[in-house]
Amino acid sequence: MLRRIITRRYLEIVQMYLSSQVFSDDLTHRLNLFIDLSSKEEKIIMKKVMLIFSMSMLLSVVTWAQDRTPRVNERQYAQHGRVLQGKRGGEITHREASLLRNEQRHIRRYEHHAKSDGVVTRAERKRLDKQQDWASRHIHRAKNNDIARN
Repeated sequence: MLRRIITRRYLEIVQMYLSSQVFSDDLTHRLNLFIDLSSKEEKIIMKKVMLIFSMSMLLSVVTWAQDRTPRVNERQYAQHGRVLQGKRGGEITHREASLLRNEQRHIRRYEHHAKSDGVVTRAERKRLDKQQDWASRHIHRAKNNDIARN
């Protein structure tokens, strides 16, 4: 009996979530029919509903967290382009390019770490900015030094 009550409550929550987004009435009708199913069928469908609901919530959280540092992503992209342009133009040696790519990789790892809890704090954002400032200086120095390309 308790399991039936919990199942109905869970279905109400799923219906509220689904109705908040644009879904067809057919899906809502199918969820209403779910209550009349046998125990075995109920378990199978319940697992599917829980999996779909959980995955959609996880996806929305991950998407939200990824969009929290658009400025960092733009700077990463621009710095990567500067390294490629310097290497193509002969201003940056292979070794310098490798070191600069490692620095960019380090920044990406820290950005991923900062986003892992879903919130990028002011201190984490400040540290990312500082790391990118240093990387920008290193790219400028590598492009403007007197070391010839190998």
